[in-house]
Amino acid sequence: MKVTKGIIKTFEQHMAVKFKEQKLLSELYEWMEAQGIDTRSEDFADAIAVRIGNNEFDSADQFFDDLKRFMDGEQVGYG
Repeated sequence: MKVTKGIIKTFEQHMAVKFKEQKLLSELYEWMEAQGIDTRSEDFADAIAVRIGNNEFDSADQFFDDLKRFMDGEQVGYG
């Protein structure tokens, strides 16, 4: 198998994006925990976490609107 410099560079770029994504998610989850949101609960998983993992939010506005509704006790997502 011949591995070209082009495919190596593409893979490295992909991994760099994934690293940034993981760092962002880690910071987001830390922030949510600081706001008093139990990010380990099944309710949170159904309402928010699964949708984050599936890239179902089209914008930051949609994410934070649903997060606020979840915090207010409304049913959002798959909950």
